[in-house]
Amino acid sequence: MLKTVMYDKDFPYAGFIQWHNNSPIPWNEICAQVVELFGLPGDRYVTNVGLVSMGFMFKNQEDFLLFKLKWSEYEL
Repeated sequence: MLKTVMYDKDFPYAGFIQWHNNSPIPWNEICAQVVELFGLPGDRYVTNVGLVSMGFMFKNQEDFLLFKLKWSEYEL
């Protein structure tokens, strides 16, 4: 599967959520939960929207690990 990568040295940890129509949790709900947990993009993480997925790049490893634990079943 194709992953869109946006490299930023300030946000070295990246996770990708695939666009699904048949996912148990819609991608927009995942995005809303990310904002509730980490705040708006820019401080702790940034996003990158691609054709098949949405990338979440994190500044620190702890936030990335929490993201991976919470949404690993939806990741590419």
